[in-house]
Amino acid sequence: MELIKRHYEKVILLGVFLLVILAMLFAISAINETREISDDKLRLPRMKADYEKADPASERFQTQKRIQSSALSWSSPSARNAALCSNHYSDLVIFPGVAMCPFCRKMIPGYYFDDKHCPECDQMLPKPERPKTGRFEKTESDQDADGLPDEWEARFQIKQNVEGHALRDDDNDGFSNLYEYTCNTEPNVPRDHPPLWHRIVFTNVHLIQLPVNFKALTAFGDDKNTWKAQVEIERRGTKFWRLNNEVVVAGRHYIVVDMEKKLTSDGKDESTLTLKEKTTGENPEIITMKVGQPTFSSDQRAVLEDIADPAFKVEVRVGDTFTIGNDVIGRENYKVKSFDGEKKEVVLEALDPDAKEKEATVTSESRVPEDMRVQSGIPESGDALPGRGPVKN
Repeated sequence: MELIKRHYEKVILLGVFLLVILAMLFAISAINETREISDDKLRLPRMKADYEKADPASERFQTQKRIQSSALSWSSPSARNAALCSNHYSDLVIFPGVAMCPFCRKMIPGYYFDDKHCPECDQMLPKPERPKTGRFEKTESDQDADGLPDEWEARFQIKQNVEGHALRDDDNDGFSNLYEYTCNTEPNVPRDHPPLWHRIVFTNVHLIQLPVNFKALTAFGDDKNTWKAQVEIERRGTKFWRLNNEVVVAGRHYIVVDMEKKLTSDGKDESTLTLKEKTTGENPEIITMKVGQPTFSSDQRAVLEDIADPAFKVEVRVGDTFTIGNDVIGRENYKVKSFDGEKKEVVLEALDPDAKEKEATVTSESRVPEDMRVQSGIPESGDALPGRGPVKN
């Protein structure tokens, strides 16, 4: 140990020298190995494909042919009953009929009522009586029981025993052949038809919303003359109204006649502001405004619609005039004489000098009964349907 202590530097240098020699030997060995590497040794070995080569033209890839030859094949769609539902080609949109079992009181498909047992309680279900399919009875003068006399059908060349032909509209005037027979008009002449107001119904009462919004009421003390109502008017910004002020709303002049401050138990503001029209007339309009709610005029309008033309919809008030019809069936002009919003009743005055009826009363029910309205049928030739209501303007 004494020798090592004296010559430890030499010992360390010897160890380093040996490491250098080993590193040089390793480097020489690595250089020699790289000289032996060739291009063939660097190439990756070819892998064998793990799938079988398939022919796209083979029969197992002909999906359409395979489906057509299996249970998955769908037949071409067709109408179940061409005369009644010509445009319906899928049962997926038809809700199945259901009924209540008289024994277990559960809803079951109506299919089981045809001499079958209830699927829930296994009781034999009674077979219900089927209602008569038509409203008319077969007579000597009406062999097909459609309400149209055979002589009348022959005169206007309407084919008998064709399902649904009584409710077709062969001249496109919006009225069925059956209704035209009851009104003594010709079913194949577009301009010979019942008055067009027969097709009109009163559907709603429309209130005119005013362009003003009552925002808040500042009320200090009992003297209303010191109160101020904050009102926002469309295109005019925020205004502050006081009692007895003259204000303009939608072009009309009003007087602020009353203000009421009201808060509910939960702190909700339900204050009101009352306006009275400034006019010399006998019936000035009174408007009551509520905080945060739309303001409507008391000037009501009746909404009229046409059961034969979905595009026809007008809003009228007393004194207004409107036109119904088109160039094919002719146009008729009417004036609103009066209407009752609660009863949904409008009285019209015919303006045409040759009008068949000078005055008419329109209600929420059409003059044309439900079972006399136009329904589409299928003509024997397979061409387009002859009648689907009036031609649009």
